[in-house]
Amino acid sequence: MDDETAVTPRILGTGAYEAALAAIMALYSRDTGQAASALYMSAVAVGRRIDAGAAFDVAITTPEALDGLACLQTPAAAATRAARGLA
Repeated sequence: MDDETAVTPRILGTGAYEAALAAIMALYSRDTGQAASALYMSAVAVGRRIDAGAAFDVAITTPEALDGLACLQTPAAAATRAARGLA
């Protein structure tokens, strides 16, 4: 991937997954030469950001927060159902 097509993945995650995501992002950076960006917050805050239309590529949060999105008729809810094998 050249600099003109490089995309920095945007990750929303809960603090409980911070160590795991840091390790994954280090591997991603090593393998691609590209950085990833993570923003850590509470599960409730992740859900609120998604509901508010935040731009992100990956969201890592609790099942309860995902369930709260799945009941909504939004693209985020459809993606949630697909990621959980429910689409």
